[in-house]
Amino acid sequence: DRYPNGQFRHIARAAIDGATLNAEAQAQATEASLGLSLNDRRNVQRNLSLLGFNPRGIDGIFGAGSRAAIQAWQGANGYEANGYFTAQQLRALNDAAKRRAAELAAEAEARKAEEERRDTQYWRDTGRGASETGLRAYLDRYPDGLFADIAEARLAEIEAAKRAQAEAAERAVWDEVRVKD
Repeated sequence: DRYPNGQFRHIARAAIDGATLNAEAQAQATEASLGLSLNDRRNVQRNLSLLGFNPRGIDGIFGAGSRAAIQAWQGANGYEANGYFTAQQLRALNDAAKRRAAELAAEAEARKAEEERRDTQYWRDTGRGASETGLRAYLDRYPDGLFADIAEARLAEIEAAKRAQAEAAERAVWDEVRVKD
């Protein structure tokens, strides 16, 4: 920096580049010593993805996309962003992913509970299946809802009663026609 055009600038640059290469080689060796299997690497990619760092595929191969995601995760978590894991970083990633998975599961459970609450409330609002109109309205909104089986069974009963009534009316008309010849 002090002598950018000095006579030893080429030697200094080569020494700096060599140190960079040595640091990268060291990081690669550290990650290689972890002995990550293909499945372990897939889990790392899943965890990165879960945490919002896109590895561009979950195939167990740490290519450019995975290395970029690892670097981004490292930078966001205060580590040297070299794209290669240490054992400590891997534990931190796994712990963060477990926490995030638990958060997502809790959010999904809360959404499910809310949806079930709305489903139940709508069932009550439509008269708990007391009328054909209410049953059809419920099934239109919640075709796979908590009370869908009950609604479908009650509609089947209503439709069977309507068919029986229509058949009885047709028989009565037919009987009247036969009597009058």
